[in-house]
Amino acid sequence: MNNAAEAPLRVPGFGGLPIYHQIDPHGSFNDGTAGWRQCPRLTARELAMLALMNWITDRENWHVDIFDEETVIKWRLDASVSSLYITLDEQRIRDWGEKKVLAMPLISETAWRWCLEELRDKAASFHQKGFIRVLDAGSCVCKSDGFVSTDILEAFSSAVAPLRQESRRQIPQAEEITDLVDPSMYPIYYGRTNVLNGGRQVGLDGCVESCFSRHATIASTHPWPPLPEELAKVIQEEHRSLTLPNDADFYKYYSSTFQWLPCEIKYTMNKEAPVRITSYINNLHPTRSKPLYKTIERIIASSIPLWSNCLFKGNSRHVNGGPAPIRIRTYGYNSAGELPLWLDAVSEDMPELWKDGSSLKGSQNKDIKDYLRKIYNFLVYPVHTTSLLPALLKDKITRMNFQTLEGWNRSGIDHETFMSLLPLVEEKRDIMIAALHPEPGTAFSYKAWKEGRNGKVIVGAPDFVDSDRVPVQAPDPDEGIYTTDLQETFQRKGLQIIIRLREVNLTPSNPTFTGSLTFEAQRNEHIVSTAAYIYSSSNVTTPQLSFCQPTLMDPLDYHFGADGNMLDDDDAWDTQRRVFGFTQSPEARIHYNVSNDWSYHTPPLQTLGTVDLPINRLLTWPNTLQHRLDGLALCDATQPGRFGMLLLYLVDPNYRICSTANVPPQQHDWWAEVALDQAVFGTGAVPQARRVPLEVRQIVDGYAAGCPMGKEEAKEIKIEVEEDRARALGVARDGMQSGFHDPTAMRL
Repeated sequence: MNNAAEAPLRVPGFGGLPIYHQIDPHGSFNDGTAGWRQCPRLTARELAMLALMNWITDRENWHVDIFDEETVIKWRLDASVSSLYITLDEQRIRDWGEKKVLAMPLISETAWRWCLEELRDKAASFHQKGFIRVLDAGSCVCKSDGFVSTDILEAFSSAVAPLRQESRRQIPQAEEITDLVDPSMYPIYYGRTNVLNGGRQVGLDGCVESCFSRHATIASTHPWPPLPEELAKVIQEEHRSLTLPNDADFYKYYSSTFQWLPCEIKYTMNKEAPVRITSYINNLHPTRSKPLYKTIERIIASSIPLWSNCLFKGNSRHVNGGPAPIRIRTYGYNSAGELPLWLDAVSEDMPELWKDGSSLKGSQNKDIKDYLRKIYNFLVYPVHTTSLLPALLKDKITRMNFQTLEGWNRSGIDHETFMSLLPLVEEKRDIMIAALHPEPGTAFSYKAWKEGRNGKVIVGAPDFVDSDRVPVQAPDPDEGIYTTDLQETFQRKGLQIIIRLREVNLTPSNPTFTGSLTFEAQRNEHIVSTAAYIYSSSNVTTPQLSFCQPTLMDPLDYHFGADGNMLDDDDAWDTQRRVFGFTQSPEARIHYNVSNDWSYHTPPLQTLGTVDLPINRLLTWPNTLQHRLDGLALCDATQPGRFGMLLLYLVDPNYRICSTANVPPQQHDWWAEVALDQAVFGTGAVPQARRVPLEVRQIVDGYAAGCPMGKEEAKEIKIEVEEDRARALGVARDGMQSGFHDPTAMRL
């Protein structure tokens, strides 16, 4: 593939290559749509560890204080009393939702020691690199608060102001989401957009003059959908090791009509300015916005090391193989006994059951009678769990016997005795929950984990032996901590980056904003990672980005119950949900029949956590993560507020796609400035033309309003572009068996 000067344009959609042309996944970065899943699913305990480490790395001067024992003790206490949550994926009646639970109850002493050791290694890395990985289990996020200087922040904010003013001039009432630079405006439109051929290129300086090139031709249209035999050939020959979620839907990940336009980035030998933009940013005028170009170059340069630490290559297994190996590798839980779901609500249910303080016979109150039997069975059985309990609790429980239960049912039980059982139940429940959750360091040590010797499992995936499912201890493949070096690998080739400048505007009548879960599912652009730089935050709370990754949890691959085979047992499933971080809503549980439904109700995604977005933070993540903007609200509800971020979409540098180096600008106002204001009526015109009244100029401009493309036409095209992208996102979600496609998912 080539889109460079002095060579014919040969990229997907041009030069004889189909739009859906792919290279071997081993030779490209994972773009999130080729079927990658994290397997096994992360445990709830590992989610809590991720949340804790991310929280600590947001503390001021954390990379120094992590080595101070007194500060570390204080942090642990602060985390225990703070609202530090993890997010469980909650099965509802028709879709999957979220439920937040406190993280620190899952941080055992063993988990804490692991986190401390890992954070000290992260601190050493931070001293060297200036950024760190967080939420790093399978995929990962890289964050930095110091890579972009405050001088660049101020310069960037000043350079954005004219764009904002121009936007307000055109649309006086600010929209909730305003894209000051919008890649969906003036994209490649096959059958409409002019493209330079014969190796000719659009330069950054004087790019508008290329609109008048006699070497420009209209981009060819493509038959769609592809012919079945042609598509089958591509899937068979070009994708021998690639298995998409649904090969029959392969072409639906592509648009036959549109493609976003990246700009070209070249490396320099200048340490102060290591990259430069060599072709125009689509929808950002290179002359009028020259200061903004310079600051964007600096932010791109800062993003490259972070991208190098979150990308990872595709593979033919489509599971695991991410940049960050998981810490607790298991396909089941320790056999301390299943925990029924009613225990989660016991603290609220027991007082509610007791209608008054008088003595009641069990026969007079069936609910209490049934509840007493559940309590008794939980406290006394199974016998082997007694060894987990402290001596005092063990002594209290061993005094109970069947005669105790029969006595309560026969003679009644008073309020005081009934409620005295609650602390016993709660204490044993909490001990049992802690015992159920697998610990880090069980199958491999921290040292082995970071050295890539981390394939051993705590509870193995089941195998069939004499027709019975039994756990096997065969290890998963070992996985190292993967990084690449974009600068070294693509020094000569350079990068292609698509740029969006987005602001969210809040008002007293619209004081909050929550985005929808999304990622770049359309494959025309081969987007493999995104960088977000926060440059503006005025009268709004600090929002977060929530991140989810696809996960593979086929119940047949997991160990259920004491013998591993209890796939239709409610208690075994409840315990599995606890351990692997998902749950059921009360309504879903009512409609759930475990015997018939167990194979359909494991979540296709797992919420890794959230990362705060303070001003001047730079963040990158691979396209294997889905993301959503959360928690944005006005501070002063009587005044408007604004949140702004620069989004940089990295095109897989193993590919080349058609860019602004190949497409003359399509914006009519750019063209008119050269064609009319300069050539016809301006400095390049005859003296008489320069004196033509403004009204006459406007009439002439009106006749040429569609050349190359008018703004109203571009707005109509934008609607179609975003419909195409939303359609690809829907196909990706269906492939992940998420069940429901949110039509608003392209919001942010």
